[in-house]
Amino acid sequence: MDAQMTESRNTQKYKILLLTNRDSDNLGDQVIEECDIALIRTAMKNLGITDGEYEITSRAAGIISQKYLATKDPANLKSAEEVIKNADTVIFGGAPLFNYQYQDFYERTAITLELCQKHNKAAVFSAIGIEHYDENDPKCRRLKKALNLECVKQITTRDNFEFLQNYKERESLAISKVADPAVFSFKVFEKFCRPAVPNETGAKRVGIFILRSGGFKDNKIDFSRKQSARMWAKLTGELKSRGYECELLTSGHTADEAFLDYLVRKCNISIKRCVFNMNTPEQLIEKISSYDAVVSTRLHPSIISFSLGIPSLGIIWNPKVSNFYKNIGYGARTVDVRSFDAGAVVDQIGAIIEEGVVKDEEYLYTIYGSLFSALKNIIAPHAEIPAYSYSSLIENIPRFEGTDSVERDLKLRRKFRRIYQNYNDVLDKNLPPKKIPLKYSTESKKGAEVTCLFNNAGNMKVLKDGTHIYSAPDMVFLNDSKLKPLKNVFLINGYNFKGWNLKVRQNSIWYWYMANGSLALRGTGRKKDFEKAKMVFKDNMSVPKLPGNIQEVVFEAAWKPTLAKRIKGKLKRILKRA
Repeated sequence: MDAQMTESRNTQKYKILLLTNRDSDNLGDQVIEECDIALIRTAMKNLGITDGEYEITSRAAGIISQKYLATKDPANLKSAEEVIKNADTVIFGGAPLFNYQYQDFYERTAITLELCQKHNKAAVFSAIGIEHYDENDPKCRRLKKALNLECVKQITTRDNFEFLQNYKERESLAISKVADPAVFSFKVFEKFCRPAVPNETGAKRVGIFILRSGGFKDNKIDFSRKQSARMWAKLTGELKSRGYECELLTSGHTADEAFLDYLVRKCNISIKRCVFNMNTPEQLIEKISSYDAVVSTRLHPSIISFSLGIPSLGIIWNPKVSNFYKNIGYGARTVDVRSFDAGAVVDQIGAIIEEGVVKDEEYLYTIYGSLFSALKNIIAPHAEIPAYSYSSLIENIPRFEGTDSVERDLKLRRKFRRIYQNYNDVLDKNLPPKKIPLKYSTESKKGAEVTCLFNNAGNMKVLKDGTHIYSAPDMVFLNDSKLKPLKNVFLINGYNFKGWNLKVRQNSIWYWYMANGSLALRGTGRKKDFEKAKMVFKDNMSVPKLPGNIQEVVFEAAWKPTLAKRIKGKLKRILKRA
């Protein structure tokens, strides 16, 4: 057994930190969490490590707080750093960890990896969804740099392996394409499977999983809420006319459930056909297992259906849907909303019920094989321990016993707090923007006089250190993403104006607005690096909406020495050395 594990056995339990999207309302993410835990436990047993010799701590992948992202205040990072410091291995499982197009997960992932590197903790990414890669995007480059840190031992993806190849730079970094962990739902959630029971008429039952109203447009598909509502109404009507029973439901996401309520209230969808309040993963399994076929926009009801042997059709709203169906050999079982035809879809539902589902065990096994390999290489690299075969894996994988009452209450509490937050955000958007005092300033330069061209010199204040500050009674920042900074009116001999740096005051603390969209205190690192990382606002650039609790906003002029001044300075240094 490797020395790392031997030492851990002699002192304390080996600690695995699992980071997933466990706190999401979307129950598909909670199914991933339970399947990840089951696969890790199987791999540890495979390595000869008993339950009492290790522990798995499961936390939300967003372990880096929004407060830290907004302020970069080290005090807001302590909790996350302590959790990572106390782990032996960190496993990322199945969350949108690489998403930088309209979420901030990429930055949280990068910071988490930097903490792993700092504390010498091995990091593994297991079956991650990768939706995009753009070398020209600074967010993508930021993520790529972090993924190639030495602490990262393996990255596997369930879909875009080509994108993953682009992220890889370090030769020793192991990458591969694998199945989603939820393909083992049929065993992990075996206790909660309820096979479909024909009713008196023998009608087949179809479950229809919808998507929130803005889901298509957010993913650059021109398909409105009105079109979505019409699509679901036509599908349910066509199914009913052909003798099917159907239910409209969600996989728990509050925005999906809100749209389901909209369909009932505004679109004449019978509430008797709708299933609300999906709050635990076993509820999702029980429902899916009771259908003869599934139509799903969300990805994980499709994956779970496949795992349970129930044929499904995937409504495409994101490339990950079509990628999954291609991976399982059913690429034709997808539907493009832009050419949706209810009659044709119902024809296809009948056909897939007849065809059924065939699963490739070699494909299913890839997620376990890669995870076992990663853990073995970290914990016991020199031990000759073969991985379980597929049949041994199925025999040894632990079954989920169900959500206990305490955890059920916590899930509901987290879900309702997100609902409350969304409600408050809506209220805040409808309030008139708060008027925040706005100023323009420039620091003085040694030996150079500052000239100000502002018309109203009476609003200019010069501090003892030579800093010039201009303000006016009617000069305010409304924090509504519409303000563009004034053109420069400060002149300093020997310097060219670069643009405006933005700093804001929250209570008594000043923060700088950085190029990555965060607010940061001046760090303890090199001043030159910090200055480069600041956002520079130029003419006609709008200021984005800032975090709340801002009391004051200042645009500070940023300067660059002229060519003549740089040459003069260089000659002076040469002469001094001579």
